[in-house]
Amino acid sequence: MFTVICSYPLRPGVTPSQARDEIEQTIPMYKGRAGLVRKYVALDFAQGRGCGVYLWSDRAKAEKYFAEVTPIIEAQMGAKPEVAYYDTPLVVDNAADEIYLAESSSAN
Repeated sequence: MFTVICSYPLRPGVTPSQARDEIEQTIPMYKGRAGLVRKYVALDFAQGRGCGVYLWSDRAKAEKYFAEVTPIIEAQMGAKPEVAYYDTPLVVDNAADEIYLAESSSAN
């Protein structure tokens, strides 16, 4: 599995309510997307930053997705997002009472 953190500036003056409405409009971009296990959105209005944290089944699917959405994010936010990929050998999901532990690290 791979975790991807996509960080971007928030538009100046955007309110939490506006941000929530805009986030809800993006749901079709990732709901049901092949390879996407989970997605979180985090916003820091004091710092003017937001990020998406994604858990993907494999890196190739993540890279394909970000090739598609990076220009969209850049157009919406006025700046290119920073995208970082991380091999994810362990996931602890307390809500589902599940553990994912990779048998070996994958660098693909």
